[in-house]
Amino acid sequence: MSITVLDHPLAHDLLARLRERDTGSAEFRTLTRRLGWLLVIEATRDLLTEEVTIETPMEETKATKIAELLVAIPVLRAGLGLLDAATDLYPDTIVGYLGMERDEETLEPRDYYAKLPHMEGRRALVLDPMLATGG
Repeated sequence: MSITVLDHPLAHDLLARLRERDTGSAEFRTLTRRLGWLLVIEATRDLLTEEVTIETPMEETKATKIAELLVAIPVLRAGLGLLDAATDLYPDTIVGYLGMERDEETLEPRDYYAKLPHMEGRRALVLDPMLATGG
């Protein structure tokens, strides 16, 4: 699997503001949503598209539309902060949920909840900001 680093001045600024000690809850949610937009845009850069003909107020023209269905899967609970960004940008996104936690004895991840829609033919966006709690 390849790794993409979102190296963008807006992302750096949003991260800095998210990390500030004095950032309140409401501002944190707003900043998370904005960073989520950037992350979703980057994560969907290679979506399949199709050329279509559309009717504008002036005339017919060729346009490009997304040809893949999306499924957003937030990992509970931290991933919920990124869900609005996915559905803001792609309103037809179908949503599933995955609950995971660390097994305190083995330190391995285990799932405790999964509610996933039919996935065949759809692009999955697994939403998990990997926030460390210090625990």
